[in-house]
Amino acid sequence: MRYFKDNGVYAESEVKRLVYPSSLPRDFKPEHVESKGFLPVTETEKPVCTDLQVVQNDGVKLINNVATQIWSVVAKFESQEEVDTYLAGIKEKEDLEISNQAKERLRELDIKSIRSIREYLSSKEDAPQYLKDFEIKATDERIKIISDTN
Repeated sequence: MRYFKDNGVYAESEVKRLVYPSSLPRDFKPEHVESKGFLPVTETEKPVCTDLQVVQNDGVKLINNVATQIWSVVAKFESQEEVDTYLAGIKEKEDLEISNQAKERLRELDIKSIRSIREYLSSKEDAPQYLKDFEIKATDERIKIISDTN
């Protein structure tokens, strides 16, 4: 299932992570994400085309307040070589997008692990003093945040 919000299309796993960043509630249902403004995408069949046409995924658009899959037929090709070149360009863009998404997920994991690593290292007797100082400053900042929220 895919969801649409603010002109973006999200996989179900992405939406669950956005709505419930720490953990999913046991009673999770798709309506929970819909209450946060995510609309389920209504899938439509790809149109048929000739051998020298390509069906292009134009994404999702809101039609009568329903997020709907949109397709178009690109009918400008005169040879199979042109079709293959066009499809190779689309594949390259998709690969780049997948790579960028993986890099973003890795960046998030790196950021989340920094605190744990710093705490672990600074707890060692032979830890460099600058790491111990960073941990003391971080602890002070967390105390400020906690006292500001109370």
